[in-house]
Amino acid sequence: AMAYVLEVVGQDKVAGVIAVGAVIGIMAVIFAYIYATTRVFFAMSRDGLLPKSFAKINKKTEAPVFSTWLTGIGSALIAGFIDLKELSNLANIGALLTFAMVGVSVIILRKTHPNLKRGFVVPLVPTLPIISIACCLFLMFNLPLITWIYFGIWLAIGVVVYFVYSKKHSHLTKEKTQS
Repeated sequence: AMAYVLEVVGQDKVAGVIAVGAVIGIMAVIFAYIYATTRVFFAMSRDGLLPKSFAKINKKTEAPVFSTWLTGIGSALIAGFIDLKELSNLANIGALLTFAMVGVSVIILRKTHPNLKRGFVVPLVPTLPIISIACCLFLMFNLPLITWIYFGIWLAIGVVVYFVYSKKHSHLTKEKTQS
């Protein structure tokens, strides 16, 4: 949008620089997403939450092979078949739910484990986390119905994977049952 506005007002060179910067920024985000997703799948597999094939790594590159292929193919299919606006709304609802859950977790941990050593300090607990949760919920409830439908489908898939596979194979569950 900024590049377009600059072009309209006759700043073609500046608009070009802004457009190139935007493309580079988008590419950086995509690479970070793919890298992070493959590592999350790898860690979940190592912990028994996904099949072992997700944890197999290439000896030369030390990259998780199956996770990388699955993430790449999945990303290509999603990019090819899902409207960009709907996809961004789906990413937003997932991020907003995550942020709201962090706020809830901060409040719960402060009440249940007040002396726990923490890696960071949240000021004004519980006021600031409650404001954060309220803002996230407000933004979530203003997303279109189709976003909620897609989100429900993704959550349902996640719940099925968890109860069909992950719960039985989780190393944490095995440790709890053995102790």
